[in-house]
Amino acid sequence: VVRGCSVDLMVPAHAQFVLEGELIPRLREPEGPFGESTGYYMAYNNPVAKIKTITHRSKPIYHAIVPFSSEDETLLCVPWEVNRFMEYEGEIPCLRGINYRNLSGVVIVQIDKKSEEDVRKTIDLFLSHWFTALLIITDMDVDIRDPRQVDWALATRVRPDRDITVKSDQPAMTINPVAVVSGEITLQLSPPWVPLTAKIAIDATKPLGERERFERIDIPQAVKEKVSALLQGSVLWSTL
Repeated sequence: VVRGCSVDLMVPAHAQFVLEGELIPRLREPEGPFGESTGYYMAYNNPVAKIKTITHRSKPIYHAIVPFSSEDETLLCVPWEVNRFMEYEGEIPCLRGINYRNLSGVVIVQIDKKSEEDVRKTIDLFLSHWFTALLIITDMDVDIRDPRQVDWALATRVRPDRDITVKSDQPAMTINPVAVVSGEITLQLSPPWVPLTAKIAIDATKPLGERERFERIDIPQAVKEKVSALLQGSVLWSTL
């Protein structure tokens, strides 16, 4: 660290840019609108700072992230999946995988279901997190990163009158335009706030007592191994 030029503070010595100034107490002014990761423009009443000095490294790099793109999805979704898995696996031992599909809040969870209680616990935990807007729960035979397989499970394993749960007054992302605080849209308020919304959970797992009816078609393992051996031999022959 080094001492700031205009403030009595130590600042990171190797920062690309350093903005020195002071926050103006109790002053809030509209900021934005900015394009957000959820794909909408948002503006809020935010704190105001008076900048005195801007310093930077020689040939500094200013890194901007394109919102509502694979860039911010990769930076935010992958760590979120890892953190939630580490946090929840103790409470949901049957948890096997998490796919945070995009920053709109669609979460697909794979479980090795042993009881219907496993589904209820999964719903309660994931819908209580403000990043989740819509939850889909699948079995082990569904690749949660393949939209085609997830759609297949939704279409063939979900009975809407039984398998869809709607929960009101759940914590939401502030950048979700359907989120409200005491009936008011969050865009009209100044932080801090606790935005709320209703959420949906879809149980796309096989009923425990009807697993035979929902067995997925597949090629016998012995045939797979035989074909694999033949293909490896063909590759080896063509290489020679």
